[in-house]
Amino acid sequence: ELVVSADDACVASDCAAALLQHDTRARRAAASDADAMQAVVHSAAQGFSLATVPVPTLRPGQALVRVVASSVNPVDWKEWPHGSAGRDFAGTVVQAISPCSRSVGDEVWGFAVSGAWAEYVAVSCDSTGLKPTSATMEQAGAMPLVALTSLQAFTLAGAPWQSSPTVLVLGGSGGVGHIAIQVAKDLGAGKVITTTSAGNTDF
Repeated sequence: ELVVSADDACVASDCAAALLQHDTRARRAAASDADAMQAVVHSAAQGFSLATVPVPTLRPGQALVRVVASSVNPVDWKEWPHGSAGRDFAGTVVQAISPCSRSVGDEVWGFAVSGAWAEYVAVSCDSTGLKPTSATMEQAGAMPLVALTSLQAFTLAGAPWQSSPTVLVLGGSGGVGHIAIQVAKDLGAGKVITTTSAGNTDF
């Protein structure tokens, strides 16, 4: 069962609050065709909805990942084209085609071009990393886009730093902001200053 929201179709506000999780036992019980899967798709007529679609086929250098968790970022529902949806994912590799550094059984996280809001996603092996053992699937599935945004921004600013600079992060309680604070420290910031609304100060 692919859990999106209370309804099969969801409006933007519902999707933005949802964490897509997959129950393996329910999924296997519901599957009547090994070549089919449930996935969130987008169309002009229906918006986001749940559909039965073929399991992706792989090209050389790709891995097929059984998705355990994903996340919904504002860009997903503001600018999504028609077709399969979702970018962030964490899950388990079930198939890989050489050249590929991943093996069947690897627990991975990563960033897909599209199609991560599904039971399975086909991705370039280079777009995956081994999931940290200290992170749950849900935590790993929520981080790729915001973490990459932070890393890329700081890299453009010269990170990793040797000079222990002071780094300003605007919106420190936001999706990117709360990750950026941690990434900045890891990349050598001597001090991180951030802004937030009064209601999020404790966070």
